[in-house]
Amino acid sequence: MFKHALTFARFGCRNRPFFHIVVAKRKTRRWQGDIIEQVGTYDPLPNEFNEKFVALDFNRVRYWLGQDIAISRSVLELLGLSGLLPIHPFTYLRARQNRRNPLLIPYFEKNGMLQNVQQPTDSSEYSKIIKQTGLSFDTVVVYDSGHLSCIRILLEHVLLIIYIIVLNHNTITMENH
Repeated sequence: MFKHALTFARFGCRNRPFFHIVVAKRKTRRWQGDIIEQVGTYDPLPNEFNEKFVALDFNRVRYWLGQDIAISRSVLELLGLSGLLPIHPFTYLRARQNRRNPLLIPYFEKNGMLQNVQQPTDSSEYSKIIKQTGLSFDTVVVYDSGHLSCIRILLEHVLLIIYIIVLNHNTITMENH
């Protein structure tokens, strides 16, 4: 059984959450102060450029991954998007659901991402989308392409753009000199 967990600790205030990525005891609630170490931060609200910021100390995350530790699914998704771990399957599922969202079609057209556009062949799929969104019959288009590059573009533009800041930048500057 895991003794510690790599998870989010919520800070901030109502309507303005801010998360610390922490190592905490697994059996306790995250806000009770049983935080062993903070290894990063995550700001889930997008800024004016529609970016969400993540800062990770990769050295400490690698250390804790080598220990006997549980990792929450949301932290696994962030570590996958940062390139430290493989991309989590739920990230692909969310990207696939967003590709089929008709409300995102104008965004795809604006950024030149509609290369393989296919109309849904099943009329029940049309009616389901029309009921959910209220769009007319000719505006419903489904973006469908199974290429990994398309998923990565969607991850970059729609889901989350991650800037990784290595917190102990002193070692990097010392290596350059």
